[in-house]
Amino acid sequence: MLCDELFGRSNFVANVVWQKKFAPQNDAKLIDVNHDHILVFAKEKESRVFHLLPRTQEMNARYKNPDNDPRGPWTSDNPLRREYRDYAFYEIVTPAGRKVVPPPGSSWRFNKEEVAGLIADNRLWFGKDGKASQN
Repeated sequence: MLCDELFGRSNFVANVVWQKKFAPQNDAKLIDVNHDHILVFAKEKESRVFHLLPRTQEMNARYKNPDNDPRGPWTSDNPLRREYRDYAFYEIVTPAGRKVVPPPGSSWRFNKEEVAGLIADNRLWFGKDGKASQN
């Protein structure tokens, strides 16, 4: 609200979410803060030109395409959350037929109803042979 007063609501550009940690911090006392929010405002948004930085080779090197996905290079992420949620604790059967459940005290980041669609859309990857998993 303060920025709206200073710059005007119409000069709001974006809320940039910066992920500052890639793994959960299990020893957090209250809430594990792994993101920061950066509010971007412009003095005169309509006349502002943003000079974005080009991606570096180092940035691009983080992404691969081991399965020849037509969407291009990608990087994996942890499918688990660090807390147990009943609706998100269930068994997943990998394409190779292996049954996988989250480790104790954790659960999946997605609902059971989403799994078939994620697998069909190649959003859950179990390795080239379909046998890999997180646990």
